[in-house]
Amino acid sequence: MLISCESKVSQCGKLQQVIAKEKTLSTSANPDALADLATKLDGVTAELESVKIGDGNLQNSQKNLVGSYKNLAQSVRNVTTEIDKAEVKSIKTSLNSLERVTEEKQSFVNEINNYCAIQ
Repeated sequence: MLISCESKVSQCGKLQQVIAKEKTLSTSANPDALADLATKLDGVTAELESVKIGDGNLQNSQKNLVGSYKNLAQSVRNVTTEIDKAEVKSIKTSLNSLERVTEEKQSFVNEINNYCAIQ
């Protein structure tokens, strides 16, 4: 049986450090910038996925957040595609989906932050 030697605080810090990188990504309605954002989100997702976590609660939150970041990157790609097609109805649908996925991602971030705040 593998037992994690890292403290909850250390593990929280690792996750929060990666999460903070997403906040530095710039956003723009420009399709090229959106495509770049999706690629950068893929990078954050891969880095988040690679963080070794021993705490069971944090592992579950990490898994949820990784899935959410994958959905977010895909939603950004969908918006980019619809903007390129210039189909207003499809753009609105994709933007609504993006908003929903962003809210979901934020709830997982909040879950991690709340768990990590408890000593």
